[in-house]
Amino acid sequence: MLTISFSFYLVMLLLCHFIGDYYLQTNKMAQSKENSIQNTLIHSGLYAVPFVLLLVGLAFLGFLNVITIGIVVLTVLSHAVIDLIKCVFEMTVGRNESESNDGKYEFADGGSKLSNRKFNSNGEFKRIIYLADQTLHLIIVVIAAVILSELAGSVNLSPEIYMFFKYALFAVIIVKPVNICFKKIFEKYQPVQKTNENGDEIESIAGAGATIGNLERFLMGIFIGIGQYAALGLVMTAKSIARYDQISKNKMFAEYFLIGTLYSVLATLIVYFIIFVVFA
Repeated sequence: MLTISFSFYLVMLLLCHFIGDYYLQTNKMAQSKENSIQNTLIHSGLYAVPFVLLLVGLAFLGFLNVITIGIVVLTVLSHAVIDLIKCVFEMTVGRNESESNDGKYEFADGGSKLSNRKFNSNGEFKRIIYLADQTLHLIIVVIAAVILSELAGSVNLSPEIYMFFKYALFAVIIVKPVNICFKKIFEKYQPVQKTNENGDEIESIAGAGATIGNLERFLMGIFIGIGQYAALGLVMTAKSIARYDQISKNKMFAEYFLIGTLYSVLATLIVYFIIFVVFA
């Protein structure tokens, strides 16, 4: 049996956070709550579900007490408060940002040509808000884990169960959270239109790129776990071969593809290092 305190609470709280904030929230709900307090409250209610299950699990294991309940409840409430503040902020400041930038255009290629994309500082505004929002949520979770480890005491857990939760956290993070984070941060680099050499638009299956990225990160995680670091190159090579035609004929897509690949590798390495080295 392992005696675990801070790392266990942090892993469990992070697992609940990412499930509640990403997997119990559809894309439609995420967009609608930006301008709706009601939808924000609905999201907050769904966000609480995994934390309730956590309390039930702790009660079953005999680790539940008043302090644990209080800290978990405060964590959920703080998430709701942050989201409500974000919602109100976006409904006021964000709307003004969008209106103030109507009709403005940006220069591309060093200012020599006009881009066909409208300059949209509102996109930059939303990107900053997203990063600030997630940073605050994660800080709250870390603080809650620290308080629980100090006041609620240590947890005796078998190594296998603890490792299972760490693998679960790794799998949860590298799929939807990593995908959404990429879209939020690098959206401005996404090609406006995919075309072939004849100028015809290339059809692609919706969500195919995200699915490929998910499988790519899963494979990299497996190879890192078994110490086969050289195999990481095979994953990236296979991905490049599948996209070779688009990469060779579309410079914009090639750049976006490279950004996505490097981001995927970096995200996998960072998440793996934090969970399996820092939380060891």
